[in-house]
Amino acid sequence: MEEETIKKRIATVLPMLNERQSRLYLASEAQSIGWGGQTKIASLSGKSRFLIARGEKELQNPDMQVAANSIRRKGGGRNTADTGFGRLQFANQQKGQ
Repeated sequence: MEEETIKKRIATVLPMLNERQSRLYLASEAQSIGWGGQTKIASLSGKSRFLIARGEKELQNPDMQVAANSIRRKGGGRNTADTGFGRLQFANQQKGQ
């Protein structure tokens, strides 16, 4: 019965959260269960235990938390398209001379 309640709560809330918020939410759910919480929440949510463990680390360590308006830490994600394009354009100009 309790598992159905947790699963329903996760299914209701998770679609409204971004990546970081969902990590923190699932981690708090796991912590409220206690021992075995990561495994139980992972099976109920379909997310990995690694993701939930990372969320728990972020909750416990304020230094790991990112700025309020960011989802990932600085340096995460792909480089912008113009990062490598300038070198390519320079090489093409040199070839044309």
